[in-house]
Amino acid sequence: MTRSTGVALVGAGYWGRRIARNLVAADGCELRAVCDVDPARAREVAEVHGGVPMASLTAALSDATIDAVVVATPSSTHAALVNEAIGSSRHVLVEKPLAGTPGDAARLAARAADRGRVLMCDQTYRFAPAVVAIRELLADRAFGPVELIESRRTNQGHDQPDVDVFWDLAYHDLAIVDAVVPAGLHGLVGVRATARDLVGHGRPHRGELVLDPAPGPTVRITVDWHADAKARAMRFAGVEHEVTWDDAHGPDVRHDGIAVPVGGTEPLTAVVAEFLAAIADGRPAVCGPAQELPILAVLAAASESAARDGAPVTVDLAAGVDPVAVV
Repeated sequence: MTRSTGVALVGAGYWGRRIARNLVAADGCELRAVCDVDPARAREVAEVHGGVPMASLTAALSDATIDAVVVATPSSTHAALVNEAIGSSRHVLVEKPLAGTPGDAARLAARAADRGRVLMCDQTYRFAPAVVAIRELLADRAFGPVELIESRRTNQGHDQPDVDVFWDLAYHDLAIVDAVVPAGLHGLVGVRATARDLVGHGRPHRGELVLDPAPGPTVRITVDWHADAKARAMRFAGVEHEVTWDDAHGPDVRHDGIAVPVGGTEPLTAVVAEFLAAIADGRPAVCGPAQELPILAVLAAASESAARDGAPVTVDLAAGVDPVAVV
């Protein structure tokens, strides 16, 4: 019999608890360690879901039965934790983003490849049943080329302490665009972004991001941490047809106004299953560095453009392992 994949979970907060639930429910997986800077929180998750509470990833990596590490910690800690796990020849699944800069992410990707380890990013929306349905609708020849994508993604007073609003919210929209548009994020992309702090937050909480790929659809994204209402709405328009998705009230997917049935499993369940399958099959995972690096390059360009009051920045997403090169 094939031995189960032993996993250490780093981060026992809100998202880490959801991951723990999916890890223990997955076939061929055993949660062996739960690490958190708060020992009580690690102990609580370990007692509910199994595993041994540990103070640090370093302690967990001393266990030879641990094959993989799942990182669900604040964004600013990702690069160091992923680097430590890869350095000990463990496979890694990390909550978004992989790292704080495209360059750091590219270096982590290269190190994982050198060691033959799976490195996967938790692009949860890519596995959402609604996204799968939208991808199939847009791939139909009858729909025609997608010319415009519009998205509004807002929160009501919920923000993040260590990334800006683009890296927190627009990340999801970019991952969805990469998943549903047949060509994905590729080639030369013009990026224009503006960001504002209208509530005295101390840093921008609202932003507008426009992408002009060559070729490809224009993408317009609005994000806001401090909106009047939570919104998760996208529109994909061609010359004669459109698909809309309201994820805040549904999921509600409509093709030319007609409701589209959406079913399937919990996205995070599919994320964990893909990670384990990639390890078992010895192959790159969906949502690996090849999918992550273009997103981070666009986000870096958005931050650069916003800092320059919306001045356009062009990114070459075909620039190899580090597509952050700005021309």
